[in-house]
Amino acid sequence: MQRLTKYLIYLISIITTSLFLLVAISENTNLVHDIYKTKIINEIETITSLKVKIDSVKVKWNGLTPKFSLIKISLHNENEKDVLLEGNELIVSLDLFKSILEQKIIPTELNLVKSNIKLVYLENTLYLKNYDIFNFRNDEDNSSADTNNKTLKFRISNSEVIIENDSSNNKYKFSNTNLVLFKESENIKIFSTFNHNSPSEVIHLAADFIFDSNNKINGRLYSQGLDLNLGNVPVISDDINYSVLKLNYTIWADIRNGLIKSAEGLFNTDNVNLKNNKNVGEFAFKNISSHFNYKYSKTLHNILLSNLDMTTNSNFYSDNEVLVNYQNNNLSDLFVKQMHINDFKEMLTLYPGKERKKLINKSDNINEGSLANLIISDLQKKNKAKYSSNFNNISIKNISDKYNIHNISGKISGNLKKGSLVIESKNLNLAIDKQKDIDLSKVNGTLYYQLKNNKIFVNSNKINIEDSQSIKISGNFYQGKSKIRLIVKGKIKPIADKFSELYIFSDVSNNIALSGEYGLDFRSYQDKNKANTYGVLDISNFVIKNSKTNMVINSPNARVNFLDKYFISSKNKYFINNQEFDFYLNTDVLNGRPKYSLQSNGIIRMSFLQDSFESKYLNSFKGQSFAKTYLYYEPDSLSKKIYLNLVTDLEGISFDIISPIKKEVNEKKILKLSYNFDKKHKNKLNIFYDNYNFVITDKKDNTLIDVTSPHLKGNILVPENITSTERLNAKLSYFDFNKFKSKASPIELPYMTISINQAKVQEFYLDNVILVTSPNNNGVVLEDFSFTNNHLSMEGNGKWIVSDDKEMTFFDTHFKSDNFGTALNSLGFSGLIKKGTLNSQLIGQWKGSPDMFGFSSFDGKVILDMKNGEFLQVTKETKAIGQLLGLLSISSLQKRLTLDFSDFFSSGLSFENMKGELIFDNSKANINTMVLDGSFGEMRLTGETDLERETYNQKLVYIPDLSSMSLITGTLLGGPVGAVASIFYDKVLKELGINTNKLAAVEYSITGSWDKPNIKVTETFKPLLN
Repeated sequence: MQRLTKYLIYLISIITTSLFLLVAISENTNLVHDIYKTKIINEIETITSLKVKIDSVKVKWNGLTPKFSLIKISLHNENEKDVLLEGNELIVSLDLFKSILEQKIIPTELNLVKSNIKLVYLENTLYLKNYDIFNFRNDEDNSSADTNNKTLKFRISNSEVIIENDSSNNKYKFSNTNLVLFKESENIKIFSTFNHNSPSEVIHLAADFIFDSNNKINGRLYSQGLDLNLGNVPVISDDINYSVLKLNYTIWADIRNGLIKSAEGLFNTDNVNLKNNKNVGEFAFKNISSHFNYKYSKTLHNILLSNLDMTTNSNFYSDNEVLVNYQNNNLSDLFVKQMHINDFKEMLTLYPGKERKKLINKSDNINEGSLANLIISDLQKKNKAKYSSNFNNISIKNISDKYNIHNISGKISGNLKKGSLVIESKNLNLAIDKQKDIDLSKVNGTLYYQLKNNKIFVNSNKINIEDSQSIKISGNFYQGKSKIRLIVKGKIKPIADKFSELYIFSDVSNNIALSGEYGLDFRSYQDKNKANTYGVLDISNFVIKNSKTNMVINSPNARVNFLDKYFISSKNKYFINNQEFDFYLNTDVLNGRPKYSLQSNGIIRMSFLQDSFESKYLNSFKGQSFAKTYLYYEPDSLSKKIYLNLVTDLEGISFDIISPIKKEVNEKKILKLSYNFDKKHKNKLNIFYDNYNFVITDKKDNTLIDVTSPHLKGNILVPENITSTERLNAKLSYFDFNKFKSKASPIELPYMTISINQAKVQEFYLDNVILVTSPNNNGVVLEDFSFTNNHLSMEGNGKWIVSDDKEMTFFDTHFKSDNFGTALNSLGFSGLIKKGTLNSQLIGQWKGSPDMFGFSSFDGKVILDMKNGEFLQVTKETKAIGQLLGLLSISSLQKRLTLDFSDFFSSGLSFENMKGELIFDNSKANINTMVLDGSFGEMRLTGETDLERETYNQKLVYIPDLSSMSLITGTLLGGPVGAVASIFYDKVLKELGINTNKLAAVEYSITGSWDKPNIKVTETFKPLLN
């Protein structure tokens, strides 16, 4: 036993020493290089049929496993131009014991380090030149090789791999590649990590597969990509490429018969950009994340993106879905769960066909809304592609530069030969000129199209609009030619309700109800640049009823024919409250612009107007008259003019509104009404009657009335709501009060301010007249009533009220004049007073309206204060004033007295002061005391004037100024006696301290009528105490 142990130790020592020597010699000498280099090159060239170059061969031992290092190895084709494999080092690990037993090199692992490898992908495998690198499959003729290959492991470390697809000529480059490939049982396993374009772009790959009996790969594959950037990758066609930024993915795939039969996974990316290489079309998706699923069956590739979230330039999508089918590598079918219409329009820029520009132009007016369940199928079948899609809330804008349609919903389907458009809108909106929105709660119907012999035919079933209107469409299109026919039927009331705000008289539209039916047969023909439209419009049982006025307009039947811009009708009848009229529609075209006219003729009865309109001004109208009415419309004018003209001679009608606007029944006076409907709220009504011209303009918050006539000129501004701050304001240049007489009530008068440059009252002309009124509970307050003439002005205020059904006027006014005589002359009272300054006041009241003023009905007082004037002889023109003040009697004193007043009263009576107060009551004027003094002395007038009977009952006391008059020639005292008396008065009485200037007076009584007053001296030398 000891000997056996000794021999065993000895044997181990020999083996160990031999192995040590083997390792030491092989690692530190060129023995291996010299012996095996040529053999290795020959072996590889035999296997690969390639030229092989190796700089050197080295051996390193890892325990009892030797590793041969082939330094600077390269594989070339026969002409040595194409380098298929080039590496710094190929490390071959050997199975030492098997190699010794079988007396040949049996490798366990090949590791190619820092190499450049060029592979070709063909028929489900990879080839290095002609060598199948997946040559692990079972081979009955090479069972020993297969046994050895089952344990062989391939590695690639820090290398660059280029794979060329033999069928597509595409090349794929992978850098910094680390790969392990080995066979475990019957399965081939691959684990790899490599960079795509940059060190930050990493791809991980793991595969587990086998080869079947037909040399096809079957198995599973897993891959993960991080921060990948892909550029200019073809999609759909070679014309359209996509690029990707920051792609991250995870994928699991099943491989059957050498093909990926199915795959699923997740991916997200910052940006995917689609671009058409032939034009500037481009579209970008951002922030994409999605699940994906891929399936392959026979020739069909199916790619499904689900739970797709992404953002475009203008929209965000959540939980979207996209399905793409490829047939024989050509796009066959496309499904999109949801797509906004503006994204669809942008994607049209990618369209590679010749119709790209047409598609883009035709879609310009389509805005907003979305597509749902978009399907495009059978694209690989020429001219048999099919499509279908739901659309929701689509907007079509600027139709004929006027109309916009919103919220169109429905479904479109068909192919390149025929199809249908189903409209199912529940809240469709029609906008007209950006001013009016019309909501339609329900629109449904189907439009069909068919392409036949290069013609497009369209037709529809009945398209219903809110169950009250219907449209049928038919027509065809061919090489710039088209024929279209629309048959529209429905009820008028729903249309009128939708367009109520567009009524010309929109303010009364709430009171108007319309009913009836219509039918429109519209036809259009276009031949390239020439187009015609024609047709007919029928209206039946048409009724307009105004609930406020009880006016009913109806027409049993009416027909209008049209051709392009021409509209024309034969004689049609209509009735207004059973009163018959006829009307005609006609068209004139001037300079290419149409002008439409609607003429209506008939008898206008005043009783009909009175029944239809509540206005007190119509109460005086009687009779009837023939009238013509014209309604004109010019749609192509800048302001799209609409205006109305009415003409009648009023024969057979009588009325009396206000003098001079009145007429007898047999008189002929032309009345013309012209109304302009202006879109800018400046509607104008022109009224021509007799010699009066009224222009009434409706503005936003008021109405302006311009008047031109011989008796009235100016303008009147009437606010929509008259208040204390928004008054009726009249600015008149001339107003003749005498021509306008009407019974008015103070309760009806509003807040108003009237200014008149010149007014005529009776025969008097008043300048700068101001009248300001404000209503109160029982009438109106005259806040200001004034005028300012040359040398005369008046300022007053008052009230005009109704009390116990009787009208009363109260007035308080001041008169001022710096030359009262000249002022009276300008008023037509010449020759009564010369010069004189006036400051007087009138305070009182009278029954009736302000224009019914008269001293006979006036109760109140007049205060007179006048200085430095002269009473002239009373004439016919001044007789009335003279009679009122008793001046007629004063001027007659010269004839009545025997005294000689020729020094101061030959042509008039000059005075320094005239003061007095007249009290008017019950048609009598009472003068308490009126004092008139001057160089002649002093006169004092008292008493009463009966204004109704026109009689006097007055006393006049005349106190002469004896220092300025001579009594010597007087006959009261005689010649010498008078002289002595004069000396007595002048000398003796003065010495006694008595003022002889006012020693005595003469008293007169004035009675009788105004025309023949009876003036008597009742007392001479009447002593005065003061």
